[in-house]
Amino acid sequence: MVEEKKPRRPRRSDTDEFKVGVVRLVVEERKPVSQVARDLDLTLSALRTRVDQAQAGGQGQAGGADECGAASAHEAAQAGA
Repeated sequence: MVEEKKPRRPRRSDTDEFKVGVVRLVVEERKPVSQVARDLDLTLSALRTRVDQAQAGGQGQAGGADECGAASAHEAAQAGA
């Protein structure tokens, strides 16, 4: 018996606003990660990783350069100049 592989999912490129909103659904609205992933057709592992990164950062934001981080970096650069 030969198993057929599922075709690969096309790679998505979501906006930063979408990523932040998805994390907020899980963190602030306390929706289950599995439900949000299913409802928005996201992979469970990608969503868990994003939520974990946001919680580790303590901002409730998606990982990476968010609006607060960008503003803080800009202020720090101006203070040092």
